[in-house]
Amino acid sequence: MTPSLFARELVARLAPILPPGFSARADGETIHIDAPDGVGAATSLAHIDPDDAEGEDYASAAWNALSMAQDVVSESGDAW
Repeated sequence: MTPSLFARELVARLAPILPPGFSARADGETIHIDAPDGVGAATSLAHIDPDDAEGEDYASAAWNALSMAQDVVSESGDAW
């Protein structure tokens, strides 16, 4: 699996469960989480080499993206 495909798949599962007004999108190998006020964050998966990646590499990337999403939501003051 390529980092771009993983980013798209993760966003497809994360976007529907974000609080109203928040959004998640994949732009190539980058995952973006945006708050309703326009503030957000992004993380890149470009460091993952699909020819040499192990499951732990993708698990770590998913953990980082979920942590980032939680930070964006909590910094907005919304409960999730």
